[in-house]
Amino acid sequence: MRVQVPCGCGARKRSRFHLVTAISLILLAGTWCWIRSLRISCEDSRGTTTGRTPRTGSVFMAHCTNRTKRLIPAKKTAIEEAQSKRKSALKRLCAARQLSLNALTSKERHLLLRNIIVSDERKLLYCCIPHVACPTWNDILKKHSNESKLKVLVSYSPDQIERRLRTYYSFTFVRHPLARLVAAYRKNFVNGTKSALAKEIIKRYRNDPKAEKSGVTFEEFVRFLLEASVWAMDRHWQPSYLICQPCIVSYNFIGSFESLEDESNYVLERRGARERWPTGMRFNDTAMKQDLENMYKGLSSDLVRELVGKYHLDFSLFGYDFGQYL
Repeated sequence: MRVQVPCGCGARKRSRFHLVTAISLILLAGTWCWIRSLRISCEDSRGTTTGRTPRTGSVFMAHCTNRTKRLIPAKKTAIEEAQSKRKSALKRLCAARQLSLNALTSKERHLLLRNIIVSDERKLLYCCIPHVACPTWNDILKKHSNESKLKVLVSYSPDQIERRLRTYYSFTFVRHPLARLVAAYRKNFVNGTKSALAKEIIKRYRNDPKAEKSGVTFEEFVRFLLEASVWAMDRHWQPSYLICQPCIVSYNFIGSFESLEDESNYVLERRGARERWPTGMRFNDTAMKQDLENMYKGLSSDLVRELVGKYHLDFSLFGYDFGQYL
């Protein structure tokens, strides 16, 4: 006597398996077709496959652009590449110094914190180095923050300072040390804003102060710098590393005066600011080289060498070459 075994259960399992497989294949094929059509459509909207005029103002184009950004990792820009190299070199040089905010003396700490401008509205910290476009950055930050006056970091409590240094976006801009000294000399002595100090320098370095009525010469200014302690210097010519302490503050961005407009706009765009750097402030490398040659050619090679030694950390930490403009 033959006993028939019901087979409905096994058939249902096989049927369910085939159904799931078919649905998976359909979804996979559909996804592949969607990605392919999206790529072709995006290319078409840019005019790269059909030669038609790109629909740059359309919502579809914005969709394509945003979708492409998500699908394809963006390459580093030239600014990001330069920033990466600058910060890597800085990290390597700072590792040997092993500095921290708590290790600073009260004078050193005060010097650093009074130079960092705070925007609580935008969660920004900007370290201002004199003669590296500070007034322009200050004006832009006021507009961006909708504040008439910005605070400096030294005005906060220790806990508030620590939290802002840890959580806010911080940045600064540096300048070739020799070029910054020329700017400081012109601002303070050629334009006569440091008249009392000018008299002191003339009296100290001029054989007969009454023989000439001219102001402080650049050589007299340099001799004055070489005899001064970096800690006792006026912030207009104090080394940049002392002003902003890049081995203590981990700045998110360290820009250069030599690429001021492009790098400033990069920071503003990344922070979602509507403001842009004023046009007409682009750096002229050829003019700067000629200007520095004219200013330093009257100094002996020994004097220039001593000056470079005085500011050697500004050269090494920020990647500047002594012979770049001389």
